[in-house]
Amino acid sequence: MGIDGTWRRNCLLNAISETGAELTVEGAIQGLNLKEFFLRLSLTGLAFRRCELVRVNGAEMSVRFLKSRSKKKFEADLTCSVASQMIRPFECNASIAAGTT
Repeated sequence: MGIDGTWRRNCLLNAISETGAELTVEGAIQGLNLKEFFLRLSLTGLAFRRCELVRVNGAEMSVRFLKSRSKKKFEADLTCSVASQMIRPFECNASIAAGTT
């Protein structure tokens, strides 16, 4: 989701760690402001990360989380994760979505 709320794309979360994630985005991303955005990790938007773009390769992208979170809070949000290890691909309701802080 764009920081300004003007765009949102569904994505597949390929891998995630405490510091970033690898995503496959559904739909076109050309023309979107991808410098900074939110990665929503739940349908309600209660679990999310503020991200910056690291790399784009077609529909795949790597992102870095901008605000570090405590290990305990990170594990609570991502109950299937093991802190500091990468999670391999799984289908989830992650979406790149817009909002303001």
